[in-house]
Amino acid sequence: MVVKLHLFGGFENKALGITPDMELGHLYEDTNSLAILAYAAEKVGLKSSYQQETGGLVHFDLWGKPLERAKQMFAIVSDEELYQDMVNMNRKGG
Repeated sequence: MVVKLHLFGGFENKALGITPDMELGHLYEDTNSLAILAYAAEKVGLKSSYQQETGGLVHFDLWGKPLERAKQMFAIVSDEELYQDMVNMNRKGG
């Protein structure tokens, strides 16, 4: 049970002020534990109501100050590790 951070970019959401050149992150827990993930999100300044789920991955989208805090606290993972975690979660019925 480890909280992890996957970094990415190239996404735009004008309503949220996100531009394609901004660094973004997915904060997730590698067994999809909602309690652990909610605690981690609180530590970086997010409300649990910001939680999202895409393709079976429960996560928080991060940018700005919450992302900078998360980069100091949690392991940063590659695309491959995120993919493997998602495969493992689906095998466990997460």
